[in-house]
Amino acid sequence: MRSLFGPRSFAGGRVQVFGCSPGCLLLSLAVSIIATIILNLLLNWF
Repeated sequence: MRSLFGPRSFAGGRVQVFGCSPGCLLLSLAVSIIATIILNLLLNWF
């Protein structure tokens, strides 16, 4: 299994891209949406 946060190499290792894989990107997006919803619920309760 490859690392989600490591550099990704393309073209036989000549091109390296630092960043998230698509799965990591979706996961971080989902976490931010859930955190926003929870924050809104907490602010509405108090």
